Amino acid sequence: MVQDQQGIAPAQDEGTNARAEATGVEQPQRLRNWLTDAQRYAAYTSLHAKSKRGKLPKTATKEVVAFFHTHIRVIQKIWKTAREQIALGLEVDVSSKKTGRCGRKPAEIDVSRITAIPLNRRSTLRSLAKSLDVSISTLHRKFKLELSLNKH
Repeated sequence: MVQDQQGIAPAQDEGTNARAEATGVEQPQRLRNWLTDAQRYAAYTSLHAKSKRGKLPKTATKEVVAFFHTHIRVIQKIWKTAREQIALGLEVDVSSKKTGRCGRKPAEIDVSRITAIPLNRRSTLRSLAKSLDVSISTLHRKFKLELSLNKH
């Protein structure tokens, strides 16, 4: 697919304009852009450089929003977080709080329960998984990554 200078495929751009003209209402472009931690810190430093005694000029936030192509609330939240940390006397950390909190949570398997299970109920992964009330694939993954099996 050939793209023009703006990085938008011409066919998609024409289709969007045709739909907007047909309905008579132009849809706003979504600006949701997840910033990396380095970009978040750069946004904070640019806001801090524009501030005077902790106050931002009227257009400072809009300028930073235009530079990072993100929503204004994202930049406002970064500035608010930094101000709260400065007020508490902490080092400014505007990194994303999503790290480590999103995605699949690890299944916990208590290793001490394995030794309490009789030998005939832990001779195969299927019977051991049923005794521990976890799936076979979860148990296999745990053995593969963390636990070691000792043969009898």
